[in-house]
Amino acid sequence: MNITVYDHQKAVFAGRELSCRIGKAGMTRSKKEGDLKTPIGFLRPLALFYRAGRAPRPFSRLPVIKIHPSDGWCDDMKDGRYNLPVHLPYRARCEKLYRKDHVYDLVLASDYNYPNPIKGKGSAIFIHLQRPDGAGTEGCLAFRYQDLKKIITRMTSEDAFEIIPYAERGDRYKRLRMRLQFRRAQTARARRG
Repeated sequence: MNITVYDHQKAVFAGRELSCRIGKAGMTRSKKEGDLKTPIGFLRPLALFYRAGRAPRPFSRLPVIKIHPSDGWCDDMKDGRYNLPVHLPYRARCEKLYRKDHVYDLVLASDYNYPNPIKGKGSAIFIHLQRPDGAGTEGCLAFRYQDLKKIITRMTSEDAFEIIPYAERGDRYKRLRMRLQFRRAQTARARRG
């Protein structure tokens, strides 16, 4: 099962269109550290991290890992643990997984530039929760809480997020859009009775 993500802030999952935020600077085929762009291609989920106390332990077919205050992810390309998990405090620049905001209450680690990272190609490309203001990300994918919760219950390590520019969506997107419109019309007719 793939989840298709487009650059117009939408994703398609299980025949439904979802709100999905991407990098503040859009998408790219040549990701670089700090460019604020989401890499085009496939992101496979590796593990689900969750913040206990804010979110109950979620059901997932992926490994589920509780986030601790000492959990981080190195994003310093000069460091030997670049794009790898680390324990805080750490000597190099890191992304803190235990945050004050709710963005990482549920977060999927992806296989982007992992486990053998190429320095400077990008790090910490996660699938996480949207900010309340709906702002773009630093290169990750961000979903609403209820949507991400549904996604994580169905995903396995064989599934992927397919990230493609809207202009390249082709006939597949048009067919899916027609199916969505047909379902909405059926539902509306059923409600009218």
